[in-house]
Amino acid sequence: MNFAKQDEWLKNAAEEWPGAKLIYKPEWDVYVFLVAHKIFGMYGENTQKELILTVKGLPHQNEELVEMYSEIKPGYHMNKSHWISLQLRNHHLEKTLFIHVLKNSYTLVFDKLPIKIKKQLKISSH
Repeated sequence: MNFAKQDEWLKNAAEEWPGAKLIYKPEWDVYVFLVAHKIFGMYGENTQKELILTVKGLPHQNEELVEMYSEIKPGYHMNKSHWISLQLRNHHLEKTLFIHVLKNSYTLVFDKLPIKIKKQLKISSH
């Protein structure tokens, strides 16, 4: 699986955040967004061959998003209350929503990192 050229904006947004990177995991056939080796997002296909972005979120916020948008489902192959999956094609979702939920996921993971690691990531990103 290749990262679609039309989705480069996702990768570019995430790479601006301290320590964030995108790697391909061939055993899962997905691209994984990481910070300090911790997953905060996944980009890949579901069983219907739809491209999806799966991100972490607070359960009550995830529930609201699932109720508001038919293109957002509980996390594909993930904990259904802590993760959501957003369809990347054939939807009415704005790019800003994708970036917002990806950044929120990054922040949730980053905030739980040890202080020493957070400082190192912030210093290395300057």
